[in-house]
Amino acid sequence: METFIFDGKGANLQKAIDVQSRGGRVLCPKCKNELIIATGTIYCPVSQKHLCCFWTTTEVMSAFERFMNERHEKNEEV
Repeated sequence: METFIFDGKGANLQKAIDVQSRGGRVLCPKCKNELIIATGTIYCPVSQKHLCCFWTTTEVMSAFERFMNERHEKNEEV
């Protein structure tokens, strides 16, 4: 089974996601426990002080921009 120690650097985020999607284990650099990877976050279940990262996908940013633009347009109409 493939394992990868994720150091929290953005450059290694895609590799961590790829390893997990192939059934591998992504490990905490401090305690070597398996990290939890969910939509927009990756963190150590032992302690968020070990590792806790959040990110935004381009899809989420696009949806947010559309929402803000629509809101701005509605406010201008009033």
